[in-house]
Amino acid sequence: MTDTQQTVYVVEDDEAVRDSLELLLKSDGKPVSTYDNANAFLKDYSEKMAGCIVLDIRMPGMDGMELQKKLNEKHSILPIIFVTGHGDVPMA
Repeated sequence: MTDTQQTVYVVEDDEAVRDSLELLLKSDGKPVSTYDNANAFLKDYSEKMAGCIVLDIRMPGMDGMELQKKLNEKHSILPIIFVTGHGDVPMA
């Protein structure tokens, strides 16, 4: 258990989508931290983080699946909700 506040971490490279998700979540009273790429999130990541990640699958540089793998290697227990504008059945 941690003392950290439950936060929704939005990792999304598209500024309009990121801003929309932030606005929606904050309008429901959720604390939100946003990141425009996976490396920025990984730099801030701590095992003391509590909440969940809303993660874009397709991003330049490190994509969402690569970030998930790195978080698994760190034994992260943060749940991940994947989002994408370019999904298909095999990807799911």
